[in-house]
Amino acid sequence: MALSSSVPADMKACKSFLQRAEELDRASDPNAKVVAYHCRQYAMELGIALRDRAADAEAATAFLLGLMDALEHEKKALGDVSREDGEQIVFQFASDVFARADAEDRARAATKNTARTFYAASVFFDALKQFGERGEEVEEKTRYAKWKATEILKAIKEGREVAPGGPGDEPELPDIPAAHDAIPAGAGPRRQRAPPPASPRRRRPRTTPTRRRPRRRRRPPRAPPPRAYSPPPPPRAAELRAAAAAPGKVPTKAQFDDAIEYCKFAIAACEVKDTALALDRLRGAFTSLS
Repeated sequence: MALSSSVPADMKACKSFLQRAEELDRASDPNAKVVAYHCRQYAMELGIALRDRAADAEAATAFLLGLMDALEHEKKALGDVSREDGEQIVFQFASDVFARADAEDRARAATKNTARTFYAASVFFDALKQFGERGEEVEEKTRYAKWKATEILKAIKEGREVAPGGPGDEPELPDIPAAHDAIPAGAGPRRQRAPPPASPRRRRPRTTPTRRRPRRRRRPPRAPPPRAYSPPPPPRAAELRAAAAAPGKVPTKAQFDDAIEYCKFAIAACEVKDTALALDRLRGAFTSLS
């Protein structure tokens, strides 16, 4: 059964990402598989954040565990795809989908499918949030794609023509005479009256200055005493043995990426209180770096 059809009501925000991922599963493009994986990965991040507020915690936990298993199998099928490569693939894929919808719209050939394409592009752009800051260009395209999808469907529903482009893309206006050409001959500018002069200030009579009492200086607050230094806890014996077993070994970038993915799964397992699964994923991260 598709995961998008079993999304709990409390995790509705995850559904659009799972739907786009399932659509891409049928594509033959290998990059589409990478985008589908990261759509599910971002759905997992959203689900973890929404789980604490879920009315049915048991259903939310079961859903996240199923999604976690799907991500693990999908990760193995993808092979070695670094985090940076995944981000670039998702960005380029979203940009291509956006450009295709924008070209149809500006060619005055927008349909309901164009609106769906705009919306899909906004979902792929939103999936880039898992990589950090997206930049102003992506933020602007995301807002535009969502607005344009709604605008196209609204125009079709109301039976009116879909206006191509955005609200600022207006057609060229005819030449309008300058303002001085529209003034009839002999009509000069009106003279403006000068503002009335300000009333002079009245001088106050001098009075004998009163003697002020000297202010008492406030003492600065005492600084709190410094905290006692506590040495960091000693490393565990298992960590020392692991460090001694491979002196000078530096994991590759791909191994670090695999360890990061395992740690994400471990955190997700901790969120759903699954101790055995969390320990298993942490062992996977340890194996990737050893």
